[in-house]
Amino acid sequence: MTGFVPLELAVLRAIFDETPEFVEQLQRQLAKAIVLERENTGLGFLTTMSVSDDLDAIKGPLALGYTVYAQVGGLKHGLGVALLLKNGLLHQLDFFSCVGESTNGLNISEVKFELTEAPFGN
Repeated sequence: MTGFVPLELAVLRAIFDETPEFVEQLQRQLAKAIVLERENTGLGFLTTMSVSDDLDAIKGPLALGYTVYAQVGGLKHGLGVALLLKNGLLHQLDFFSCVGESTNGLNISEVKFELTEAPFGN
């Protein structure tokens, strides 16, 4: 795997753990995945990745990430996360501000974070 930052790897592994029926396929995909682009959208982060289409595709949902949230330094309410699949392969990791807080000025590769399973309160 090439180019993933600690927050991305931690979130991917947590999402994989939510879906034990797909975990082996997802881990094989991650081992061969590379980051194509990373963008701070102002309301979160979007990481686009590429995986060889000769790997086993998942026959299931188009999005994963049911309960994984990240408390991130610089944000009061943290980030929700969705892992988007394209043709059953890893495609994008979408970190989104839970209450519209700006992520301008944050660097995903440097933020301190803690994963949690519950949305953030006040």
